[in-house]
Formats: sequence, structure tokens, C-alpha cells
Amino acid sequence: MRQGRWLAAALAAVLLTAGCGVSQGGASNSAGEANRSADAGTNAATASAPSAIAVPGHPAPAFTLTNLQTGQSVSLSQLLGSKPIILNVWASWCQPCNAETPDLVHAAQQYGQQVQFVGVNLTSLDSADKAKAFVAKYHVPYTVLSDAKGTFYDTYGITAVPTTYVISPKGIVVAVHTGQIVSQQAVTAIVKEAMSAT
Repeated sequence: MRQGRWLAAALAAVLLTAGCGVSQGGASNSAGEANRSADAGTNAATASAPSAIAVPGHPAPAFTLTNLQTGQSVSLSQLLGSKPIILNVWASWCQPCNAETPDLVHAAQQYGQQVQFVGVNLTSLDSADKAKAFVAKYHVPYTVLSDAKGTFYDTYGITAVPTTYVISPKGIVVAVHTGQIVSQQAVTAIVKEAMSAT
């Protein structure tokens, strides 16, 4: 009995510090309950391939999603150009996503002239209302896109949230960080990584 409690506590700690696992069985449940997994995300330093499709050194897969705030369609090609992109994938129910967002917001306010911050809410595993409440709660100043049909989830091979992609202005994936970015210093390091991308 004690061992079972210890394992449950250990799993909870991993989920809170690393990331929330998501199922690869499809992204069609709007409530998100059936598609959530107990698998924890891992730090990019220990993950051999955090994303099965969007991998460093290769072009970022194309996507077109809806802007959560305006309802307008936004494509990756529209985002590319003069600035590198830090693209953060999240869900409102994910505790590590909640924990890292204030640091991302702070970094966006500080480095927004040099780096483009973009959020992608896994709305097919969440809900638009909860996503909007999350954006309002943390005063997210950057564009947030809604993956309402799960196409981004499938195309990018998302295995855990949060997942953060660094994409060069030319559309090349520079880095993939799976799991929570655990400090403001770690976010700043990712910003510098993005600014060095050409």
C-alpha cells in the first residue's frame, strides 16, 4: 500500500515538473479527458526525438490555424520572415503549462522586438473557452492559435505538453524543448537560442 502511494506521488511530481503526456491515438475529444495520458514529458536534453515529425535541422511542417482571439486564419508561412519564432504548445489543464507561462509572458514583453512568440492551444484536447480564460489569466500578449481539429497535434507529432519549438526566420526547426521550461533563466536561454538562428 505504501509503495502504491509513493509511486502515485512520484508520478505526480514528474508530471508537475516535466510535462503532461498526451495520447497519440487522435485529438478528437474536446473535453480532453480521454486523450490525456499518464506519460510524463521529458527534458529535451534527455529525449532522443521529442517530436516524431518536427525535428531540429529540418523544415517546420506547414500549418494553418485559427487565431484564438480574432478568429482569423494564420499560416506558418505568414509567421516566417524577419524574426525567429518561439512556438509554445499548451493546454489549459496542463499544470506545467500554467507554471511556465508567466516566464514566457515576461520574455515576450522583454524580447518581443527580436523574437516572435506564438502559442498553440491544443483546443481539440481542451476547449476554446478554457483557452481564452487561460490567455486572460496570464495576460498573454502574443498571438495564440487554436488547434481545434487536432491537425497541428497530428502534424507535429505532439507527445507531451508543454512543448516549445524554436523556428528560424527561414522555417527551419532549430530546437525542440519537451516539458516545462522550469525557470526564467531557461526561457532566456531559449530566447538567445532563437536569436542566434538564421
